[in-house]
Amino acid sequence: MKFYDREIETQTLRKIEETSRNFAQLTVITGRRRIGKTSLIRHAYASSRMVYSKSFSER
Repeated sequence: MKFYDREIETQTLRKIEETSRNFAQLTVITGRRRIGKTSLIRHAYASSRMVYSKSFSER
């Protein structure tokens, strides 16, 4: 899948991954539904091992 205009977000996630090698971190990604949050995470960490969890809440 080709990502358009997501270079900054991808770079930010990769920087978080580098930092997490030295310090424990929890990253929360929020946003409107159906804008590609899960796809972005999978794309950014395609070559890495990670723990990924989904959580949903109703308002």
